[in-house]
Amino acid sequence: MGKSHYLTIGVFTILFLVLYFGFDTKPHDILLAEKSRASFIETTNIQNLLTTAREEMRADEMGVIDAINMRLEMAETDSSRIEVLENLSSSWYQNGYYGIAGYYAEEIAKIKEDELSWSIAGTTYATGIKRADNEKVKSFCVERARKALENAISINPANVNHKINLAVTFAEHPVAENPMKGIMMLLDLNKQNPENVSVLYQLARLGIQTGQFDKAIERINKALSLDPENQRIICLAVDAYNGIGNNLKAEEFSRRCEL
Repeated sequence: MGKSHYLTIGVFTILFLVLYFGFDTKPHDILLAEKSRASFIETTNIQNLLTTAREEMRADEMGVIDAINMRLEMAETDSSRIEVLENLSSSWYQNGYYGIAGYYAEEIAKIKEDELSWSIAGTTYATGIKRADNEKVKSFCVERARKALENAISINPANVNHKINLAVTFAEHPVAENPMKGIMMLLDLNKQNPENVSVLYQLARLGIQTGQFDKAIERINKALSLDPENQRIICLAVDAYNGIGNNLKAEEFSRRCEL
């Protein structure tokens, strides 16, 4: 029996005890949100996300999360707290609540204060940005993603991936006072790292979104010269060539696309 099986058994054992003996206090995730108020707006947002999730989720799904929250309440060391927070973040993520998953990933980063943890928090929030079904959730994820990625960059300024991820949040969700900020950040990264395939991919993808198909194809070809089997680039080429009406090229890349 693997580690995951023991974890599942442990979670459901705790859940059984909670249901059997009764649990009439506030759920720990709500308490955590109330106790960690950095500002009124942020606390209200996470509070609302948690409340909405509780109204939407099935009782058995929420019961598993409540059981994990019980473990968080009993955690006495940073290491044990981190382990439970990882389980919470994973559980919320698997249930499709990426903003809440990011929140718990951020709680881990606040304890560990390392590059990887801040990066995970940032990219988890970024997933929430892409899949958010309303502006309130999207706004929450955008601001938190940027702060987390900025923290990762401050720890390791040499990591281009953090800068790419940060630039994408500005490109896809522009700030009113500087709507071109994200694009300019990516162009600057491209100048500094002309052979970085991830930068070329993002610029090509955004080019397709704005109808700049020829420019996108130019960047796709550059990326493929550097990494001929990159599936993200190959699949992106399908959209780019469809955009200019080159059906033969689009079909050629479609046969190679395995995503």
